Amino acid sequence: FIVQIGNWALPLRCDPPVFYGWYAARRLNLRRSHMASASAIRASLPPCINNLPIFDHDEDSSPRSETSADTSDGEGDSDGEEHPLDQDIYGAAIYTMIHDGESIVTWSEQDVLDRRTNLVQILFVMMALLVNFTLQFLVLGSSFGMVINPLKRHIREVYSKFRSECFPAGAFPAFNWTSWADYPNKDGLCNIALTKTDFLAAILWIWTLTMFEEMKKIEHQARVLLSIRPTSNPYKMVSRDEDTGVFRIKRITPCLRAALICTVVVPKIMIVVFLTIAGFVWLTATDLFADLILNAVALGFVIHIDEQIYLALLPNSVKAQMARTVLWSPRPPEKTAKESEDEICNELMRSFFYLVSSVAIVAIYLGPGQWLFPILPGFNGDIDLLCKERRAVRKPMCIDDSDCFPVG
Repeated sequence: FIVQIGNWALPLRCDPPVFYGWYAARRLNLRRSHMASASAIRASLPPCINNLPIFDHDEDSSPRSETSADTSDGEGDSDGEEHPLDQDIYGAAIYTMIHDGESIVTWSEQDVLDRRTNLVQILFVMMALLVNFTLQFLVLGSSFGMVINPLKRHIREVYSKFRSECFPAGAFPAFNWTSWADYPNKDGLCNIALTKTDFLAAILWIWTLTMFEEMKKIEHQARVLLSIRPTSNPYKMVSRDEDTGVFRIKRITPCLRAALICTVVVPKIMIVVFLTIAGFVWLTATDLFADLILNAVALGFVIHIDEQIYLALLPNSVKAQMARTVLWSPRPPEKTAKESEDEICNELMRSFFYLVSSVAIVAIYLGPGQWLFPILPGFNGDIDLLCKERRAVRKPMCIDDSDCFPVG
């Protein structure tokens, strides 16, 4: 009973309770045992200042003993998958928003960099990301006005002149073969990419696969960001392995996750969609087959603008820190043999879907899609046969590799 009273009274005062002195006066023979019990109770209570107990900060609100090590929020922190950051400006944005943002919010004396350095670093990386967005959207927008539209106008002028001279009656059955025989710009007409649909379709399909590759990278990045466990405590986002020096991003606050999706994933999807449309129109409007491959290669540099900015502008210190930082997601439970087989079947079905979708996109664009993105309005393939015959009669010089360049 005395122990229970002491347990109730001691949190209210730091001095020994008066009750103990009064009770010990009545029972001197029990004084030593009672005082020993009181001392044991007091040792288990927090220290007091001005008769108020002082509690140690728990792990959720205390500065990090190491870099935001998270050992109490969730289970399975020791078993997970590591995903390296992409070595481009988007990976740098993910790194600085999480690592530098956490250091700014939860800065302590143990941090390597002070808040001012972290703030300058995050501002510089976000400025580089803004420059990347500006360049990519500027190149895409300017390509329509300065490259694609002039190409469309040129091939329409060539095709319009052909129709006016070789179709006097304005209908295909009234084709004037005499005018075609004397038509001066047969090479310019037959170099239009639409006159060789199978070759154009192959180039467009390769471009579609390139865009699918970019979309799969974005999908993987989004899945990793969404698989990282949530937390409401910014102290718990980054954990440092003392043995290897690797920083693991184990948790993300909901607001930061939404900011990453809106800043990295959504703009990348928009750029890929716009670049796919621009690539289709640009390649279809090509007026020279030799330029068709070159245009496809030229379109690829727009995708790599983010990598060029990362390599050229970001300091080596940021690159070194990114190399030591990984995204960490919980490892999925071990699958049974049946589940592994089902997963393989699902991946095969997904790959087959990508194959069918890529072919369907090209077929729809070259067919009904010409009503939405017309290159030659009203084109019905009336020059395919003519250009095919012309290519058949054109033979290279020096067939037998002998000297066929006479002098004089």
